[in-house]
Parts: sequence; structure tokens; C-alpha cells
Amino acid sequence: IDLANANEEISRQKSELQSKNLSITESIEYAKTLQRAILPSERTLAKFFRDSFVYFQPKDIVSGDFYWFSGKNDQFVLAAVDCTGHGVPGAMVSVLGNNMLNSIVDKEGITDPALILQKMNNRIKESLQNNEANVTANDGMDMALCTFNPNSNTLYFSGAYRPLVMIRDGELTEFKGDRRSIGGFSDYDAEFAQHEIKTKKGDVFYIYSDGYADQFGGANNRKYMTSKMKQLLLFMHLMPMHEQQELLATEHINWKGNYEQVDDLLVIGFQL
Repeated sequence: IDLANANEEISRQKSELQSKNLSITESIEYAKTLQRAILPSERTLAKFFRDSFVYFQPKDIVSGDFYWFSGKNDQFVLAAVDCTGHGVPGAMVSVLGNNMLNSIVDKEGITDPALILQKMNNRIKESLQNNEANVTANDGMDMALCTFNPNSNTLYFSGAYRPLVMIRDGELTEFKGDRRSIGGFSDYDAEFAQHEIKTKKGDVFYIYSDGYADQFGGANNRKYMTSKMKQLLLFMHLMPMHEQQELLATEHINWKGNYEQVDDLLVIGFQL
């Protein structure tokens, strides 16, 4: 009788656990739909760029990486953002970051990359601190942000730990971001450097999170590494953008093999 009662209790708990797991998964799946809805479509990007691609592959159902785009004051702004963590915590920070970019660029009309990052840093630190409850979250985001002025053919770039890669006439140049994050442990009044690039026809640009280079795999289960990623970008930069996207995906799958994906993936390529 005791064994039968124990088995019945185990069966009940298993059923309850399965029901809760299904409910949680369904909620996160719907959150994925909402998160995807706030991302700019590749059709939108195609209106502003000569050619472009977005390779976006979350580790979990929802992502801590996101990308953002807006046209403002005869310029357009593009960002690749890597929030602290992945999954649900990262996705919550990504929604916060998306809303702040909407406010700073679209509502306030600010398009200067360095100033955008500075204001983002201020607001993230303010938003994730509750003085009354004595709670502070040291979460934040790394970001590569570009503003292009088509009238002067000038691209402005600022980064928080994330770089911009330009390939011109077969030569790769990396513009590094500042060694500080948006929010996190950075100072409230932190400032960010800004790069000014006079563009020319044929230039190809890439911004990305760290997930692609940090993937473990290969014969010895090692990181893919940024240097190897740059070699791949240089090899493929003359291909049509949709083919570049396919190559990035194939290379990642082959490198990862049977190992687990370690982080969200985001790579954006574009020609002006």
C-alpha cells in the first residue's frame, strides 16, 4: 500500500511538473514572438542599404542580443547590441535597451553615436537601480552603433566593447569600441569615442556581438576566435550579402558540431 501511494504521488508530481513546464515554455515562445516583432525587418534595411544581411541566432528561445534601426533627420542609425546574459534575463534587458534607443533617437532626435551611448549608459544605470528597495543590478549591454549621413557619405561609429569592421579594396580595418559597457560597472558620466569614416563605393561593413567568435568547437573544442572570424569576413566580403549570411551559418554549424551553442549570435553586414 505504501509503495502504491508513493508511486501515485510520484506520478502526480510528474504530471504537475510537465504541466508547469509546458506553461512556462508556451509563455517564453510567445515572448519570442513579441521580441521578434520589435526587431527591424530585413525588408526595412533593404530600403536604406545597397545590400545587407542580418544573421541572428538566439541560444535559447528568446535572446539577449538584438539589433535596432531608425532613419532620422536625413540620416539612419544602426545598432548591434549584446545584453548581459541570454534567455529570459537577457531578453528583458534587450527590451529596455530597445525602448531607450527609440526614445533617444526617434523622440529626442539625437543621432550622434557617442552621445547616444552616453545617454544609454545614464539611463540603464538609473533604470536598474532602486534606491528605496536598496537594489542595484549591474547588468548592461555592449553595443556597436553607426550613423550614416548620405549627404556627406560619412559613417560615424561609436562602440561599447564592440567594434566596427570595414573592408575596402580588399583590406580589413577594425575600429575598436571603448573598453566599457553601457550600464554595468561603467561610470555614470562615462564618455565614448567617435570615429568618422568617409565612405566610398564598394566599402563593406560589419558589426556583431561576441557570440560567433566565442563559440567552442572544432577538433579540439576551442573558441572560434575573433581573428578567425575576421579571416572569414575578408574571404566572403565580395559575395552577395545573402550568400554571406548562408556561409556564416554553415561555418558556425560545422565549427560547433555536436557541442552546445554557448551564446546568442548576431552578425550584421551592409554596403552603403
